[in-house]
Amino acid sequence: MFLKKLVLCLLCVSPLVTAQNIPLTPFESSKDYQLPSATQVAQYLQQLADSSPTARLKQLGISAGKRPVYALLVSNDPAFLTKSESKAEKLTVMLVGSQHGNEPSGAEALQILAKELIAGNHPALLKQLNLVIVALANPDGRDLRSRYNAARTNPNVDYIAASADETQMYIDALNQYQPHVVYDVHESGVFKRILTKEQGYMTDVQAQFEVGNNPNIYPPLRQYAEKQFLPQLINNVNQAGLTAARYRGEITRLQQSVARGGIGISNFRNYAAMRGTLSVLVENRLDSKQGQYPTPRNIKQRVEKQQLSAINFLKLVAKDKDQILKLTEQARNQHKIASQVAGNVYLDIAFTNNDQQKQIKVPLTEVKTGKQVFKTFNNHDSIAAQLPITPPSAYVITAETQKIATLLKAHHIQYQVVDKPAIAQVERWRIQSVNIDEIHKPGVRDWLDVKLEQNTTNLRLKSGDLIIPTNQLMGRFVTLLFDPRSSTSIYQEQAYRGLLIKYPYLFVAPITTKQTAIATRG
Repeated sequence: MFLKKLVLCLLCVSPLVTAQNIPLTPFESSKDYQLPSATQVAQYLQQLADSSPTARLKQLGISAGKRPVYALLVSNDPAFLTKSESKAEKLTVMLVGSQHGNEPSGAEALQILAKELIAGNHPALLKQLNLVIVALANPDGRDLRSRYNAARTNPNVDYIAASADETQMYIDALNQYQPHVVYDVHESGVFKRILTKEQGYMTDVQAQFEVGNNPNIYPPLRQYAEKQFLPQLINNVNQAGLTAARYRGEITRLQQSVARGGIGISNFRNYAAMRGTLSVLVENRLDSKQGQYPTPRNIKQRVEKQQLSAINFLKLVAKDKDQILKLTEQARNQHKIASQVAGNVYLDIAFTNNDQQKQIKVPLTEVKTGKQVFKTFNNHDSIAAQLPITPPSAYVITAETQKIATLLKAHHIQYQVVDKPAIAQVERWRIQSVNIDEIHKPGVRDWLDVKLEQNTTNLRLKSGDLIIPTNQLMGRFVTLLFDPRSSTSIYQEQAYRGLLIKYPYLFVAPITTKQTAIATRG
């Protein structure tokens, strides 16, 4: 132990770790480029942690299939490795690979990246960044060759109900490490059921990027991400030799419109951004099973593309470090500023027509010839933010308190418990109507459109009721979570839908006056 502490103190003086004593990843060691199992990945991460004082392996939890999920911390700062404490001048970056188990190249690229960082290949990055590398976020999916975990849940879009074990781990990691930047690594399959099998085209993509784009994200951070960081990243990856573009969303048929990456806060990218991070998604090319490649399904080349995308991302983060630190700090403290607390929350978010560019040409690959062709699609990449409301000072929960308290704890949202009967002025909600949209696409959930009757009244709170203040980090998220008109409310989730009609008045009510001390901390 003393020797390791001494080595930690000397890190900035002498590069004690060399590439010669850092083992290759299991994927690199495989002669036929077969994917390692989740257990092999975990064993390799432990090897990396054991090989260098700049790395430490932390178990985040256990998956639905009882497999451990790990984060490899890489930093030249001992306090970060041991206490998760980051120096004020350093950025913390969380990289998450293979949330979808059938998109494996991200996990392999992040292991290689970790190996290179530990070997001292990118010393400039470690001077400015602390890394939290969740190389294999869905070990169940890896072993099952599935998009889902062992419970058939998609962790990547579970950030409202937080029902998956893996989702809870990622939320806990966001809370513990407080990353300033999140990088979510995916692959986009070129083969589509209708577009390819019936219409004869494959998508033609090498690297696509998207940022947190929900309008309820702190506006200066969202504008920086969309207008400055994202164009720079795309340009840098292009300059490095990999064709890159902004994410257009999945193209599954010629007759559809195209938009961008999903705007709901149920996905990891937007959820992380709501917590005050610069959140970036990459979708690298996932080649077709039917193709002929130098390695199985072109896996070696796919990993190289992911590696190139990731290293260019980190270099840009390091270059823009000061601006990112400033904006993320502002985003995390906006609830402490009266003018920001009073800012509108938009309940209804949707893609709409782009009036400046009504159509867009998208490159596709013709299956018969293998040639690139351009097809024209209606462009629906504008985002409409509707139903603006001013968040109340707090919400009260008058029933289902155990269920809601569990949900709040999952999101690390602070709440209070009423300790004695009291009167509060609230806006009571009665559900007038609930309509289900008629649009059904593979993999896309239906959506509830809720109409309310609203009445201001004095409500008698009883002991055990909950109060959820909105002047906290996730205060705006609270409004999106509990207002039934929100397109990303808990009532959009199957486990909560029945609560809309279970009571004469909804069990949630916004307090219409400034909150008074009528509760104890929960």
